[in-house]
Amino acid sequence: MSTTTTSTSGKKSAVKGAVAAAAGVAVLLGGAGTFALWNQSGSIGTVGTQTGALSATFSDQTTWKDVTDGADNDIADIAAFRMVPGDTVVGTTTVDVTATGENLLVDAGLDAGAANLPEGVTATVLLSDGTDSGAALELEGSNEGTLHRLTADVTLTFDPDTEGSENTAIDLTNVKVDLQQRLHGAAGV
Repeated sequence: MSTTTTSTSGKKSAVKGAVAAAAGVAVLLGGAGTFALWNQSGSIGTVGTQTGALSATFSDQTTWKDVTDGADNDIADIAAFRMVPGDTVVGTTTVDVTATGENLLVDAGLDAGAANLPEGVTATVLLSDGTDSGAALELEGSNEGTLHRLTADVTLTFDPDTEGSENTAIDLTNVKVDLQQRLHGAAGV
């Protein structure tokens, strides 16, 4: 009669190997969530680019004229001038706008909203860049930067039919030329 002896040490080794393999898989899955796969990455070019800019220098010198009823009289000191109903005065100043960017479009116009003008007093602007003029202009930029020298004529008119508004200050620092970038395809000036 033959005797067969079964060794349990072989089964224990197989179980230990399976446990070790499962632990290795769990470590891989727990760390990154997936198995590591081959990958590559590279640069999209050898140089960079940069963003454009919109800058402006507003002159601190404004010359004023009294143009009431067709007159053309210089106003030496606008702070000492007192407007009355029927008056029209024009202030002329310059704005140097530098538009840097291939697709940069800038709308330039008057922002008198914060001026808090007295009742009956209105402000309008005529902008000119030497080739075009109007209440608003469209300015284009370039990669090198395009300089636009604007002349701004701001006209203040006091309606002759206005009652009241006596001894009311007109804060001219809040009558401003507004420069606003506009997206291509958007309605402009």
